[in-house]
Amino acid sequence: MEDKKSVVSFLGLILGVAACIIIWNLDIANLSVDGQKALALIVMTIIWWTTSAMPAPFSAAAVLLCFTLLLDSAVVPPSSIFNLWVTPIAYLVISGFLIAEAVKRSGLAKRLALWFIKTFIRSYNGIIIACYLLGLILSVAIPHPWPRSFLILSFIPFIVEAANLDKKWFAPICLAIFAGSAPTSMIFFTGDSTMNPLVGQFADYTMTWTKWFLMMGVPGIIATVLMCATQIKIFGKPDKFAIVPEKVGVELKALGKITAQEIKCAIVVILALLMWVTDSLHGIHPGWIALGAVVLMAMPFMKLVDPSAFSSVNVGTLLFMTAAMGIGAVASASGLSQWLVDVAVPSSITENPFLFAIIACLLCMVLHMIMGTSLTVLIITSPIIVAMAQAAGLPAVAGTAIAYIALSQHWILPFHSMTIVVGMGAHEDSFSNKDAIKLGIPQTVSVFIIAFAAIAWWKIIGIV
Repeated sequence: MEDKKSVVSFLGLILGVAACIIIWNLDIANLSVDGQKALALIVMTIIWWTTSAMPAPFSAAAVLLCFTLLLDSAVVPPSSIFNLWVTPIAYLVISGFLIAEAVKRSGLAKRLALWFIKTFIRSYNGIIIACYLLGLILSVAIPHPWPRSFLILSFIPFIVEAANLDKKWFAPICLAIFAGSAPTSMIFFTGDSTMNPLVGQFADYTMTWTKWFLMMGVPGIIATVLMCATQIKIFGKPDKFAIVPEKVGVELKALGKITAQEIKCAIVVILALLMWVTDSLHGIHPGWIALGAVVLMAMPFMKLVDPSAFSSVNVGTLLFMTAAMGIGAVASASGLSQWLVDVAVPSSITENPFLFAIIACLLCMVLHMIMGTSLTVLIITSPIIVAMAQAAGLPAVAGTAIAYIALSQHWILPFHSMTIVVGMGAHEDSFSNKDAIKLGIPQTVSVFIIAFAAIAWWKIIGIV
C-alpha cells in the first residue's frame, strides 16, 4: 500500500510540473504574462495537493517560493503573496490553538464534558447528538475544528467503556465528532478561523461576530440538524445500550472541586465571548480579541499558557493558509481573476436567487471534486461567484456565503475535507473511507437544502 502511495505521489509531482510547463508556454488570449505564469503555478499546486505529491504544507511552501521568485514583484509584490500575516486572521488561527491548549490544560473542558455526559446522555443516539452539541458549544471558545474535535475525542473511549459498547460503534462516534464539526462551524464566526473570516474578506464586506451569527446561524443550525439526523438514520444504533450515569459521576467526582486554573480559564473565555458578541459596537476584529485572550492567559497572575503551548500550534495549517490566500492575491494582482471571470461568467445570469444558488453550488462542488481542497476552491471561485452574484442583482457577500456553504459542507471522498482526513487518522478504531463516503453522498443533497434555506432566511432578514 505504501509503495502504491509513493508511486501516485511521484506521478502527481511529475504531472504537476508537466502541466505547469505546458500552460506556461501556451498562447492564451487576453491573459497577461504574469497571469499566465500564475495560472501555471496554481494548476501545478492543485495537482500536487490532489495527488498528495508532497504533504500539503510543503507544496504550499513550494508555491509561495515560486510566486516570489518567478513573478514580477512590481506586479505581484511579496506583501500580497504573504498578506495573511498582516491580517488578524493569522492571529485568530494561532490564538485558536493556544486557547484550546489552555482550556485543555486547565481541566475545564474535561469537567464540562463529563458533566454534560452525566446529565444528558442516556442512549447511543444521545452520544451522537452530544458530539454535535459539544462541537457547537466548544466552537465559541476554540476557533478551529481540529483542536475541538481532538478534545471531544479524548473523552469518547471513557463513554464507550462506560456503556460497554462493541468497538465497531466507536467509528460512527468519531465520524460524528469530525464530520459534525463542518455544520457546527457555520453557526458562530469563531467556528472555523481558517474559512469563516474569508467570506466577508472576499466580498469586501466587514464581517462582525454578530453579523455572521445573524446571517449564518439559522443555515448552520439547519445544516447541523440535517447531518446529525442523516447520520443516525444511515448508521443505526446497537441493539443494547447501557450507560451508568453513576460511573461518569465517579470520574467527575475524581476531578475534585473546581480549581483556580479552571475558574481563571472560564473568566478569560467568557470575556473573549462577550467581546466577540459585541464586536459590532467596539469594532475590534475577533482575531485581535483572541490574541488578547492569549496574552491575558499568559500573564504571571494567570499562568494558563507558557511557551510550551506553542507546540500545539499547527504551523502546517498556517503555511497552507498563507499559500491558499496567496493564490487569491496573486490571481487578483496578475489579472488572472478577471480573466477567469470573463471566461467563466455568462453574459446573462438568472435573477432568481434560488436558481443562482443551484448554479453556484454546482460550480463549487464540481471544482471541489477535482481539486479536493475547500479553502483553495473558495479562494479561486470567489471572484467568479461574486461577479455572478452581482450580475444576478445579489450582494457580493451572498455569493461568497453560498460558495462557503457548498464547499464547507460537501465531500464525497475523504480528501475533499481535511477535517475528515484528520479524523480518519485520529484513532486506531476511527471511521474508514467507506464510512466517510457513506455519509458524504447524502451530504451532497443536503448542500442544496442548506443553500435554499440560507437564501430563504436572507430574504426574511433583508440581505437578499
